[in-house]
Amino acid sequence: MNAAMLMLVATTFTTPAPAPAPAPNPVVTQSLKLGSHTTFVSPDAAIQAKQRGSVGGKAVFIDIQGGIAFNFGTGFFVGVGASFTPGSNDKISIMGDFNFGRVGGVNGYYISFNGLFNLKPTSSGMVPFVGAGIYIIHFGVTVDLGEFGHFSASGTATGLQIIAGIKMKADTAHPIKLSVRLGLGNGTPIIIIFGYGF
Repeated sequence: MNAAMLMLVATTFTTPAPAPAPAPNPVVTQSLKLGSHTTFVSPDAAIQAKQRGSVGGKAVFIDIQGGIAFNFGTGFFVGVGASFTPGSNDKISIMGDFNFGRVGGVNGYYISFNGLFNLKPTSSGMVPFVGAGIYIIHFGVTVDLGEFGHFSASGTATGLQIIAGIKMKADTAHPIKLSVRLGLGNGTPIIIIFGYGF
């Protein structure tokens, strides 16, 4: 074997094999996959997406509430309300409530049923709303007349009302609702209600 062939054989056995290509980094690969599907959404659109068809992932809420009354006597109410968002809409809600109260020194109750229209959410996640419905206000009084017995009197007023307010923390499971109700006729009662949803 001559010198040229020996050098060729030596080169063949001593030259290292090329290093394998490094395996792709799974984190980087996953990031690239996610990045290919990334969509940028405006803040208003993100808030509206949270609101669509429900609030805080729910379509029905029970509210513990209380408020004050004006214009047909001054007093307060405490009670419970319920609101429902039908179907997959994000605009229309149905709300009803029942409240006990004391106004002008007389005990009674206030009931209302309302349809609400939710306006465009604000950038902070609050949802203004307007609506209308019917109300029932009942008051009764009993007076002890001693040996002459008792005297009782009661009265009930029913009418239309308009309502406006705002839902705070509207994209959570516990929205806070502030509403102002204005009765039409029967002394034009004004009732302000503050509620906490569950």
